[in-house]
Amino acid sequence: MAYLDIDPAICEHLHDKNELDLMFEIAREGKIAMGIGEILSLYRLAKRTAHLPGAIAEVGVYRGGSAKMMGIASAQKKAIYLFDTFEGIPQATAGVDHVLVGQFANSLENVKNYLSEFSCFKFHPGVFPESAVFLNDSSETFSMVNLDTDIYSGTLSGLNFFYPRMDPHGVIVVHDYNSKSCPGVRKAVDEFAANIPETLIDLWSTQALICKSK
Repeated sequence: MAYLDIDPAICEHLHDKNELDLMFEIAREGKIAMGIGEILSLYRLAKRTAHLPGAIAEVGVYRGGSAKMMGIASAQKKAIYLFDTFEGIPQATAGVDHVLVGQFANSLENVKNYLSEFSCFKFHPGVFPESAVFLNDSSETFSMVNLDTDIYSGTLSGLNFFYPRMDPHGVIVVHDYNSKSCPGVRKAVDEFAANIPETLIDLWSTQALICKSK
């Protein structure tokens, strides 16, 4: 379950109370492993990029909470591709990743049931990027991608796959970049970011952001 990690005194000064109420509602459903600030960042980025032509993608769906939030933020006006093994972490790089194979498992059926009121989601079970081969010859672009794989290989694969497919000004959000429990994520992002022109931006808590320049 998400950590309800924003001081109530700070909440009083936020511009949109309804927006914050929605974040707390999603957090209390227990379907998302993020803090309120991280959920809020994803929500706002999904809204800010909704005008861009491309679709949304998420690699690492878990229980579907962050997907639901992005569906609400984008008003279901674009396709949202969801990639996950739905059997937990598929592999771990020895000496780099601290998570366990099979951790964060949740069935595809459970996620589909949770998101059943939405029509924008496209489910693609399997190990990424093999689960995304159908996009290899596609002209599909992306306005926003949320990478939440917890591991080195999944993060690096996600960055390599989606970066060239991003709309200009589209964003890639990486969860756990600043998390001590997922050092493989930081390693992958730093290696990738060293070879692109954009500046890596640290967001709330553990998140980091790449905004595609062109």
